[in-house]
Amino acid sequence: MAALLVAGCAGGGEEGPSPDDMRYLVREACGQLRAEDVTAAKAAGILQDAARHGTVIDDIQDECGPAIAALFPRDP
Repeated sequence: MAALLVAGCAGGGEEGPSPDDMRYLVREACGQLRAEDVTAAKAAGILQDAARHGTVIDDIQDECGPAIAALFPRDP
């Protein structure tokens, strides 16, 4: 995932990643978070890598929050 995030955001140059790069990053992260074989540990790594790219984590939460919540159930 880390390589994907770096590659996905490399095109923005000094100004930072472009909006298209960020949308791609959100789609890819959410796709991985929604995969059948994803574990909580794997999801945590994906989210940690994504958080390195600033506010993209907010977009990921907006896009696939229910999938994230399902991986980290709260104890009653």
